[in-house]
Amino acid sequence: MQHLLEMYLHYLAVARGLAENTRAAYYRDLTTYLTYLSKASLAEITQVQKRHIVGYQAWLRQQGLSDRSIARHVTAIKGFHRYLCEEGVAAEDPTAKLAPPKTGETLPDVMSFEEVELLLAQPKTSTPLGLRDKA
Repeated sequence: MQHLLEMYLHYLAVARGLAENTRAAYYRDLTTYLTYLSKASLAEITQVQKRHIVGYQAWLRQQGLSDRSIARHVTAIKGFHRYLCEEGVAAEDPTAKLAPPKTGETLPDVMSFEEVELLLAQPKTSTPLGLRDKA
């Protein structure tokens, strides 16, 4: 299965033009996924079914990953399986009807009035950079 991952990463670089950091993240996520599949005694990627991927999501949650991280893994997995179908390696895409976990909307932390005052008092207005920062 490793050679299929290498082919997919090459495709991401050449055909999709994805950045090196994005490809590195996909590599990490998909390597973890393929390791999970091999430990589940799946010798061929064509044996993967939706239940295996759902089990992988549950395993990631047990490992303490956030919903956002799990969603990133699922995105990588969906792209990988879609690629395998397009290349004729697999006849069916087990991720076709798989929805990523919902990631709740989180509000940003808000600074207190005192924190804002402290921040605004930091620039040294005796220097050009300090004047710029104060503005």
